[in-house]
Amino acid sequence: MDRRREYLEERLKEAEAKIKAQNQVIRNLELCKDQYDSIMENMSEFVERSNPNFYLTYANKSLAAFYGATPEEMLNTDTMALVLEEDHEKIYEMMKKVSAENPHYKYEYRVKINGRIYWMESVGRGFYDEDGNIIEYQDVGRDITHFKNVEEQLKFMVDRQTQKLQMSNAELQQVNNYLHSILSEISEGILVIDKDG
Repeated sequence: MDRRREYLEERLKEAEAKIKAQNQVIRNLELCKDQYDSIMENMSEFVERSNPNFYLTYANKSLAAFYGATPEEMLNTDTMALVLEEDHEKIYEMMKKVSAENPHYKYEYRVKINGRIYWMESVGRGFYDEDGNIIEYQDVGRDITHFKNVEEQLKFMVDRQTQKLQMSNAELQQVNNYLHSILSEISEGILVIDKDG
């Protein structure tokens, strides 16, 4: 009987040690989650997570503020409803290429808020179960409207300068042709010398 009791007491001590270790793991995981949540909430970038059907399961404060909402109001929002319809197909095609073997993606798209169009850039990752089925998408994005506007202005300026240069080249070619035709018709000899004679 004493052996049986000693055996049970030993097993009880082992079980208590395992429970204590598991509780420590749980506390560590909770701490990591709190740290992660704190980072996500205080980022100036837009962070979102969505389910396989593209409905938001998480939106940080920055993303919600950009849309003029609270994070809670953003939950269960269809992310594609926020994107301009002209950009839907491009996003769907890109997401078809995302897989457990190739979970990372990056894309640009446009959204319309209060009648104004904004350009967005997002990088993301798909998370998959052990069978390779998508569980969740997580994106980190930012407003790149200013950069797109500058890019458009530069493109416009380059195009305008290119047109001016083409016009100048055409005019110079015309003058060159005119002078060449005059010089080819002159019967006298013409000599051209440089500054050193």
